[in-house]
Amino acid sequence: MENFYIINKAGKVLLSKNISGKKLDENLFLGFSSSTSNFCQSLFEENIKEVITSDSKILFREVGNYLFVLHSSLNIGSYVLKTIIKDIEELCEFIFGKSSEWNNSFTDFNGIQDILCNQMLELSPTIIVKGIKKISIEENVQERLDKLLSVFENQDGICSNSSLIILGESILHSRFSLHESRMILQYYKARPISTQKFLYIPVYLQENWCNLYFVKMQSYIFVFKSFIDKPFSIFKQSVEEFRISLIQSRLDIPIEEPPVLLRLFAKREVFALLYINIKTGNTIFPKLRPGPEIQQREIINIFWNFYHQTCSLIKIPGVNEISITKDQYRFYAKTENMHRIFILFSSEYIKPENIDTATNEILRNIKFYK
Repeated sequence: MENFYIINKAGKVLLSKNISGKKLDENLFLGFSSSTSNFCQSLFEENIKEVITSDSKILFREVGNYLFVLHSSLNIGSYVLKTIIKDIEELCEFIFGKSSEWNNSFTDFNGIQDILCNQMLELSPTIIVKGIKKISIEENVQERLDKLLSVFENQDGICSNSSLIILGESILHSRFSLHESRMILQYYKARPISTQKFLYIPVYLQENWCNLYFVKMQSYIFVFKSFIDKPFSIFKQSVEEFRISLIQSRLDIPIEEPPVLLRLFAKREVFALLYINIKTGNTIFPKLRPGPEIQQREIINIFWNFYHQTCSLIKIPGVNEISITKDQYRFYAKTENMHRIFILFSSEYIKPENIDTATNEILRNIKFYK
């Protein structure tokens, strides 16, 4: 990502953020000052238009009375850029409400630029595939955690299926929907609780405004949603009781976010892999094996270059697997039921006829790990 802009219908630049590289000349956008809406209506499909120049890409997305503009180098795939710009829109709606009701008087994009820029600066696998990073715990422990959360939710003013626990930058357990969990985790990663023990924000979820509370409990962050007219004071005792239950329950849960290592899933012929459960959004992108920084950077760059080439193709009905070989790398993408996996192999250590067997073994390890 290089630059991001938000322009209103009158052509005024409301947010201008240089992420990396050279700042784009804003005069390029002055032509939209009187014809933004017509421009979008005449050229946009799904409200997104991509313009490719000799050295960069510019994506335009119409959102209500505003235009979101994302500028990037050519090496990032269009599918990924479209995912990011849609995610930014969803975060804005999470904070400001329905886009059709935004207005210049009450919608302060500059006030949340840290949250929006975190999306573009980090460019993590979970953002790219619209997934979540979840900590692996035993199924019986998940059930007990779920019961603790459901008991807490069973009181007046608390929304049902609206609580989760964060550890580090991952979700330990969630009763929210995938979309809600993603929005909450992305907000928290941009604005984590540090010294304070409590954080409250009004948010827009499921077509309604509600209160979202973040409560620090030792190394965990407890998050729950209540009706907009209910103050925290009426939940304070219940929150304390939940804290005691969580700490004293003797559940076999980690007290810090554990590393996810590549050796847990694959043999040494695998340089990198990305897994996503399409149904739950659970995403795994293991840490690379130790090695020189320049080598690791090359592996990451090669992996994402192959991913950009295949991520949209693997979603086409009837396309279940794709294989690409280049130099010493062999890239393999596969969809199997709810499982989607992208693997970067060493072409020196694995033969084409052995890829399917190796992939199935990795998938078995992932299912066991989860």
